[in-house]
Amino acid sequence: MDQVLQLHVLSRERFLAIWFALSLVSGLYLLGQLRLLGSHETETVGLGRVLAGTVFVAFAMSLLPRMFGANLGEIESFLPQPDGSSAQTGPSAAPAGPAWIENDLAGAIAKARNEHKTVLVSFSGYACTNCHWMKVSLFPRAEVALALQDFVLVELYTDGTDEASKRNQAIEESRFSTVALPFYAVLDSDDRVLATRAGLVRSSSEFLSFLHHRPAGS
Repeated sequence: MDQVLQLHVLSRERFLAIWFALSLVSGLYLLGQLRLLGSHETETVGLGRVLAGTVFVAFAMSLLPRMFGANLGEIESFLPQPDGSSAQTGPSAAPAGPAWIENDLAGAIAKARNEHKTVLVSFSGYACTNCHWMKVSLFPRAEVALALQDFVLVELYTDGTDEASKRNQAIEESRFSTVALPFYAVLDSDDRVLATRAGLVRSSSEFLSFLHHRPAGS
């Protein structure tokens, strides 16, 4: 909700700290190291609780490196994303990826025309985990990042409460007859659609094939 409303109260660091605290406390309780008021000292800890508690503590420990700059891999897509108006820096910054224009399709097309490039449109969502995964896990890969240099990149968020989100969702629905997220479209500098692709793509080669696809006669 914080991301959708664009409040930016729950930062990545705070989110990780909350996950760490909850996981650690849960693990210690299951292992019998923490007790609730009214619980008996002689309460036994069975094998099931030991296994579950160990998992919680191990997960908490795995979050610590991220607080000091390590990449959490798949978990990255569940973390709050930084404000698109500025790049996140410092030890907790997400993996560096290509720069995106945010919520300005007309500006992206004008830029593409000036630079003689094509446009990659990413219909995305503040609360879309698959969208976040693509941005932090696929797009920064060397081969994908290199290919994206030939495009003007624009990210259109559709699930916010602001006017830009309403406008972006209307564009996606009217032009592409879908509200799927993520949804990608390649446009030429005259705003003609060259290729579209919906959904999460884990394979670099598959996404590169989409980027390079051109209809016959184009």
